[in-house]
Amino acid sequence: MGSTGHEYNEPVLLSKLREGDQRAFKRLYDHFKMGLANSLVRVLRDDELAKDVLQELFIRVWNNRETIDPQLSFKAYLYRIAQNLVVDYYRKAARDKSLQALMLQEEGWYSHVEEQLDKKENAAMLHALLQKLPEQQRRAYVLHKIEEKSHQEISEIMQISASTVNKHIHYAHRFVKAQLIQSPFYLRALLIGLMMTL
Repeated sequence: MGSTGHEYNEPVLLSKLREGDQRAFKRLYDHFKMGLANSLVRVLRDDELAKDVLQELFIRVWNNRETIDPQLSFKAYLYRIAQNLVVDYYRKAARDKSLQALMLQEEGWYSHVEEQLDKKENAAMLHALLQKLPEQQRRAYVLHKIEEKSHQEISEIMQISASTVNKHIHYAHRFVKAQLIQSPFYLRALLIGLMMTL
């Protein structure tokens, strides 16, 4: 994500950007676009959608250039806008049943979000989600996801068949995913962690 040519001096470029300098804007864009694009693809799981969000992000940067503080982290500023745009997308998904159904089938984006959910700092969030599950589903999910037990081990612990264990975990997994899609509060917390670690 480095720049070429002249030395990259962010405060100077930001000061020029505030004045409407398009070359400074392009230097900043070139410096950050790949890192942002990779982050967006990772959380959105769609190249075209990531391109659209990236374009909208830099349109907002240009339109709000006069409010940018050259002394503050421009990367943090960009990622904050990116997070807002991604959460807006998931808010739309929560209202759009066909989009929601598509996301429920897509495992790629969820596996990355789930990585954040499994982190210690998000334990309270995961606990709150799991409290909404029926007891058997919750127990199977906790044994599998948190205690890392195999389906066979869970079958023996819970005294139920392996196929029933599989069913409980499947329904719990779907429920947690649906809750995340429908809740911008949960998603924002998880996406902030995911995007800022890249």
